[in-house]
Amino acid sequence: MPFDSRSFRDQTVPTGYGADQRDRAHQAGGHQASAAQPSVDWAREIVVRHVRTAFPTLCAALLSGSIVRAAATETSDIDVVVLLPERAGSRRETTTWDGAPVDLFVYDPDGLTRWLGKDTQGRRPVLCSLLIDGHVVAGDAAAAEQAKALARKVYEAGPAKLSDAELDRLRFEATDLMLDLQSTVDRSEALLLAAMLVQTTGDLVLNAAGRWTGRGKWLPRELRAYDPELARDLAAAHDDLARTGDAEMLIRLVDNILARHGGRMVAGRMEAG
Repeated sequence: MPFDSRSFRDQTVPTGYGADQRDRAHQAGGHQASAAQPSVDWAREIVVRHVRTAFPTLCAALLSGSIVRAAATETSDIDVVVLLPERAGSRRETTTWDGAPVDLFVYDPDGLTRWLGKDTQGRRPVLCSLLIDGHVVAGDAAAAEQAKALARKVYEAGPAKLSDAELDRLRFEATDLMLDLQSTVDRSEALLLAAMLVQTTGDLVLNAAGRWTGRGKWLPRELRAYDPELARDLAAAHDDLARTGDAEMLIRLVDNILARHGGRMVAGRMEAG
């Protein structure tokens, strides 16, 4: 998928693309704009000032991430997707521009296709979301739209189907974490095990339903977009353990979820090495 790098017109392409799950996940973040948040204009000025010097052959650059979603905080970095010509290479790089932390996602056409494929296989739409949400701040808007169109296509096709072996792995991991949590008497162990159990259980629920999942803050957002009641129950159970040290509420909830997907798995799993 070659980019047309013959024309470098600084333009802005409206955002707002993407399927319902992505839109609901963004809304489920619960963010509201405030005067203290970094603005799109502030970030755009920084990127425009530096991106051509850093990448003289760029085809296009897109400002994305929490800043364009009006969800940034004082500690947020500036996410920038940089599209390069054929065979220019791909990488992810962190740097600072004008003292602001910048996360650079840099791709030539082959790299872009390869990393979008990793979104699909990993079932986390990291690059898809960055491109779909992105605002063009430098380069050729047509080249950027070509990449955005590919990201929309990948996102709307959905994540890779969960295989029986992968489902068994998630069931086994959730069971193992749950049993460890049930037996530990150490608070620090319990807190860590509970967080890992919530992540694994969330992955199980979303993956089994053919939905995109997420890590960290994106897991509760994706869960709220899919099943708000389940998301509330998981959060409440985790909070109860953190406050009281009692894991019973979380274990009971995970057991109920496992029951809908074949139950606990303590034997019968085999993974070739």
